[in-house]
Amino acid sequence: YHELEFAANIVMFIPLGVCVGLLLPSRRIWLAAVLLPVLSIVIEGAQLLLLEDRHATLKDVIANSLGAWLGLLIACGVHWLIRKAHTRKIGDG
Repeated sequence: YHELEFAANIVMFIPLGVCVGLLLPSRRIWLAAVLLPVLSIVIEGAQLLLLEDRHATLKDVIANSLGAWLGLLIACGVHWLIRKAHTRKIGDG
């Protein structure tokens, strides 16, 4: 069960990392790499304070951060593909 929960936390944060990474210019993605783990800490802290049956753990923060970073890697790949296509289009003109 713990492995499934860890994997689910990773998977749930991948879309957030992709979205934030695509919204930012590629030269600012480093900012998301720092802020997304902070967001995870805030979420886990809020759960700890506001939900009696919820236990916030460092493992959850790590899984959330890994998922967000994987999403950012995907966004970096998309930025790279767009830049490559744009460069190729300019070169063909």
